[in-house]
Amino acid sequence: MIIKWQLFLDDERDPDDPVEYVICRNSSEAIKFILLNGLPTYMSLDHDLGGHDTGMVFVKGLVEYCLDRRIMFTTEWNIHSQNVEGAKNMKSMLEQLTWYTKDF
Repeated sequence: MIIKWQLFLDDERDPDDPVEYVICRNSSEAIKFILLNGLPTYMSLDHDLGGHDTGMVFVKGLVEYCLDRRIMFTTEWNIHSQNVEGAKNMKSMLEQLTWYTKDF
């Protein structure tokens, strides 16, 4: 298990400093990494991940992970997507997760 790590989720782009991040290209890869290594300390997320895959699929998996294990979600995050509506939906769900798990 990795103690501290950062997630960059995007199917095309790379982070400015790739050494700092675990780069995942789709939602299932990112969810599997969390299942093996726990929550990252920071996440930078894209919405449109190619085909029918989206960052929202990842966020829903993250919600399930935290709620099933009663884990407080304190990860810092940024949504770097150009999809305004998708980013807004992801932001809303992550804010709700933070609020809901604050007492775990």
